[in-house]
Amino acid sequence: MAAMTEAQFLRLIELQNATIEAQGRTIVVLQDLLVRDTGRTVGALSALRSEVRKTREALMAKLDDLEREVEQNEDVQRSAVTLLHHLSQQIKDAGTDPAKLAALTARLDTNSAALAAAIVANTPAGPDAGEPQPA
Repeated sequence: MAAMTEAQFLRLIELQNATIEAQGRTIVVLQDLLVRDTGRTVGALSALRSEVRKTREALMAKLDDLEREVEQNEDVQRSAVTLLHHLSQQIKDAGTDPAKLAALTARLDTNSAALAAAIVANTPAGPDAGEPQPA
């Protein structure tokens, strides 16, 4: 290998310095891009977290509403069971007495009408109200 002249050596040093400067500029540009992309990512994650929080709050509110509705349905079911037990006992107590049976029939008709009206009044009407809903 031939010896390098001083001019060649200085030129090599200049080229190395230029390469180092170019690499430094490239690193700065990449850092800027990384910071900008990180900022966008953080912003997107923050927006996503906000949407998740809103969705969770809405679902929790719906769950609370559903729990209240289930509780109300259970109360109604317990009331209906109590009514049926009471009615059964009244029929047993009436025996074959026509007057007691007639009075009991009239009460049953009145209670049936009131129950039917309460069901209609408390059943939400919707676009598919006439169609059975899956369980």
